[in-house]
Amino acid sequence: DQDGFQSYTPLLEPRGYAASIMVNGSFWITGGAGGNAGFSNTSEIFDLTNSKSRPGPGLPKQLFKHCLVEYGTNQVMLVGG
Repeated sequence: DQDGFQSYTPLLEPRGYAASIMVNGSFWITGGAGGNAGFSNTSEIFDLTNSKSRPGPGLPKQLFKHCLVEYGTNQVMLVGG
């Protein structure tokens, strides 16, 4: 569109204010706000090789406005929310 934004692929559920991080060549997208469920305690993994999302691990609670940070080797820190 005119703003230069183009939708790549739909996620499994709407996610505003979600967090994401690249893990092993895929995006891990967590939490967020939107849709009929309000805030989310779910995550999904978007695989760049086939442009498809699949369900990821559940979160311990509903989260939005948080962030994910790579921490050490094979570790991710979830901050805020």
